[in-house]
Amino acid sequence: MAKQYQNCLFFATLLSLSFLLSFSGPVAALEIPLNVEEAEGYTRRSEPVSTGIPLPRAALKDLSTLCVTGPDGAAVPAQFETLATWPDGSAKWVLVDFFADCPAGGKAGYLLSDSGKRPESMPMLRLEESGDAVTVETGVMRCRLDRNNFDLFGSIWLDHDRDGSFSVSERVTPLAPEPGIKLIDSHGRKISSLWGKIESFEVEAAGPVRATVAVKGALGDSDGEGFLDYTARLHFYAGTGLVRVFFTLENHNPTVPLPGNHWVLGRPGNIFFTDLSLSAQLNFHGPVQMSVGDGSREILDRVVLTGTGGIYQESSGGENWFHRNHMNHLGKIPMRFRGAKTFLDGVEPYRVNRPDAWLHVADRQFGLAVAVRHFWQNFPKALSAAPDGTVRVALWPEEFPTLHELQGGEIKTHEAAFFFHTGRQGSNRRENRVATTMGSFHNPLYVRAPAQVYLASGFFDDVAAYDPKRFPTYEHYQQAALISEPVNLVADIEAIDEYGWRNFGDTWAKNETDKTGGPHSGRQVVSHFNLEYDFGYGMLFQSLRTLVRAPELSCKWWNLAEAALRHESDIDIYHTTRDTRSRGVYNSGKFTHTQHGVEAGLVTHRGGPRPHWFGTLRWPWGQGGAPESGHFNTRGQMCYYYLTGDRRVLESAIEQTDLVYRKVSQDVFAQIDNLNRNAGNNLQILTDAYLYTGDEKYREASEKILRSTAPEKQWYMSAEGRAQRAEDKVSGFWTSAICINAAARWTEVMEEKTGKPYELGRNYVTAYADFVSRFLAGGPGAGFYFAWSRAGGGERNHGPWTYRLTDIAMFGHKYSHDPALRKRCLKAAADAFAFMAKRAARSRSFYNNGKETTMIIGGGHEYTYYRQKGRWPK
Repeated sequence: MAKQYQNCLFFATLLSLSFLLSFSGPVAALEIPLNVEEAEGYTRRSEPVSTGIPLPRAALKDLSTLCVTGPDGAAVPAQFETLATWPDGSAKWVLVDFFADCPAGGKAGYLLSDSGKRPESMPMLRLEESGDAVTVETGVMRCRLDRNNFDLFGSIWLDHDRDGSFSVSERVTPLAPEPGIKLIDSHGRKISSLWGKIESFEVEAAGPVRATVAVKGALGDSDGEGFLDYTARLHFYAGTGLVRVFFTLENHNPTVPLPGNHWVLGRPGNIFFTDLSLSAQLNFHGPVQMSVGDGSREILDRVVLTGTGGIYQESSGGENWFHRNHMNHLGKIPMRFRGAKTFLDGVEPYRVNRPDAWLHVADRQFGLAVAVRHFWQNFPKALSAAPDGTVRVALWPEEFPTLHELQGGEIKTHEAAFFFHTGRQGSNRRENRVATTMGSFHNPLYVRAPAQVYLASGFFDDVAAYDPKRFPTYEHYQQAALISEPVNLVADIEAIDEYGWRNFGDTWAKNETDKTGGPHSGRQVVSHFNLEYDFGYGMLFQSLRTLVRAPELSCKWWNLAEAALRHESDIDIYHTTRDTRSRGVYNSGKFTHTQHGVEAGLVTHRGGPRPHWFGTLRWPWGQGGAPESGHFNTRGQMCYYYLTGDRRVLESAIEQTDLVYRKVSQDVFAQIDNLNRNAGNNLQILTDAYLYTGDEKYREASEKILRSTAPEKQWYMSAEGRAQRAEDKVSGFWTSAICINAAARWTEVMEEKTGKPYELGRNYVTAYADFVSRFLAGGPGAGFYFAWSRAGGGERNHGPWTYRLTDIAMFGHKYSHDPALRKRCLKAAADAFAFMAKRAARSRSFYNNGKETTMIIGGGHEYTYYRQKGRWPK
């Protein structure tokens, strides 16, 4: 994992923010620095990069004026796409694609502006659509994609003689190749996209830098019978033969759980198969050489391909590679060895544990290099080549000693690279385009604007930039998951080997201990956290706020967040609309974490296992687990989409949104009757949907939640109610905080749109802030009480949830006009921060587990913002 953290770095010293824009109106010019740093030690030349940038309201309504200029001030090839708009129609988030140069181990600064500059010359990128095909030409490569019989690349030509045209002799793929997308089922039957139905074939981008084609369809057998669905997104870039392929394998069948709602492996609806590979077959002439590399270095260097050769990753390569976390549906840990092995014609010359693997084959005229990003983390994987010219990227390789299983409603996305090229390759790393291109694919340049550009975008709450001098305890808590030694979040991931294609990106629910009553009672169990409380959003949030003063932390958070949100959008969501149970309320929902206190066993990321290994455990809500609103979230997914333009992640967020809207609007298991996390998660999701679409139906559903959880409906909010129920306790207000804080965010969104106070939200938030600051505020000794009654007063404290309750108090300070309430709220927040400092002094470590981390990093931002700025934003 440590190597992964070195994959990207941001400027430690950023250019001063040169755009003089406010969110209150337009100004004359838009200028946003885009900063890059190279960390892998080799020169990047014209590397395609893509990054989402937020823009102030009314700053840009015409994308045609945008441009990117390089360090010399000259415009570079770039393209732009609006990802979201402000209510006035101006661009709110823009996806920027351009080519970046960066010296080895050095830095480069670019500038996004609306000056309208244009490059002196542009590399060629042409996309032509016809009735039965889409043809993309990049200047060095032509690719024809068949609309009716999609087969990955279809036909490829390479411009060998560099004359700008593609002759018949320059075609490098055979007229009748083997299927480019091929699955072998558990009975040995071949399944392919060639024989399946195409649902949609869309050109998503056709700019001067990048062209993207998205195909959705079904894999079928030779008789046309469907098997599994897929989505393939192919990204082509001007001036290069590099194609990035995002391939998603999709099982949209409903699953049939065991009685008690146990969603375990091996159930009806799950699909077993032997192999799923993407491949290209090339017309090589003469001897073919193969190389296998790791990052920018070579493991096997230009060996003659006398038989099938390549590299195969069977396990994570970590110390705990043979872990019970990896059991299959039979309860067996199938892996046989640690890490990966290279092979050629039956010989296995080298072993390597955790390679950023790639494979290259070439004859005297042309070659093809392939790779899978996060190769070892998503084991098993294989890259291989055969003497007949077939180059294979095995996403689920047949070399694995057991069948692969894709559960009903489960999907998985892989990112692969296919680099077609002509010409000779140099002998050293600086000259070897293949090694540097593959190394760059595994370790891409990341581009970031200054932190304040993001934090002032309106997507986030009031945010204080990372400030360890002013808030030493708070910042230590916020970053403890990465900086604590020897135990931290990464060490916990390694402890249970949370890797493999299904697990990578999730975190261990280390907070759980065995409660089954068996011989291992009290020991930590292997359970999956499923990124509860929008852990992925918290990671992204920390990555952005540490950007200036702690760029290494920023990079580490980004790597964790990217893996987390890709995992969450694939594995943790029930991707089906065909489950008819309970009026369809499970469809498209996010699963709960592994059930409290028991080993995950055969349940993977889907709630509660059965049977438990030792004894039994009965919780009030049962032993199973199913999608329900207390565990839904989309804010991190939406944020990742805005930062990257990743439509696969956006699609998953939309799936959840559609479910939540149906539940709330139609009163189908709506889960909005109580002031708790269920209602709060629903409100957050509807808020993000409203921000993205502006559709008034989401406003109506959001206000329905505010009315259903209104202060006047809570007995403890009135003096009369407190007197009548003096013995009753208000407890666990952390779950109420999730809803109240979501209401505060909704209030800010509405005020941004309308330009005037949103009284419904203000009254809602300030009423609850009044209660919290009067009765739950426990001073520096307790922060906020976990339980309170009129007769008994306050009891215990909220521990890591304290910062979340601090935000409630500060929203009262922000929105109230009552000086006494504002004073009381500010004191309650200050006392809570003092309590957390005392708590830290008593503790041996700021880090305990991932669950506590996501509680902590999701709160306290309102108080730190106010203290840092000395005022609230206008």
